[in-house]
Amino acid sequence: MSGVPSYNRDTLDLIFEQVKDAPEKQFHDVEALDAKYVPVFAAASIILSVGALITPTRGGAWPTVFLAAALGIYFVMAVVSLVHLRPISMRGSRYGDTLWDDFKDDPPEVVKLGIVLKIKDDYAHNNRLIKEKAQTLDLGLFLTALEAICVAAAVLASRLG
Repeated sequence: MSGVPSYNRDTLDLIFEQVKDAPEKQFHDVEALDAKYVPVFAAASIILSVGALITPTRGGAWPTVFLAAALGIYFVMAVVSLVHLRPISMRGSRYGDTLWDDFKDDPPEVVKLGIVLKIKDDYAHNNRLIKEKAQTLDLGLFLTALEAICVAAAVLASRLG
């Protein structure tokens, strides 16, 4: 076992039990973030269609300005949607094809340690991707709210002007 860091077996067992399902949980987190984003973009699409309620002969240029702003925000939202929903390369600790080749001559504790260390590296990589998806979801929600304000302002300006 030369080159293998020292460790406490009980601690290794505890850590292994805690992290063995971490990659699968992260995959589910990504799926959940993607599933939450689709209705946000759908809502942005519906909100923009409310712009059809403006009365173009009233309110001067303001309804058009607000509606143009909403359309610009919708375009940005479409780009954010592409970024959010793009395929990403998550790392998973699925060893079905390499576990035997990598560890066949090692004792079980070394195998377990190797799996824990791989999961640790994969978790850090995947966590960064999950945070990026959470940020684009937040941005999408903000843009949808901003678009709704612009459309509402356009409708009000056309009705009250």
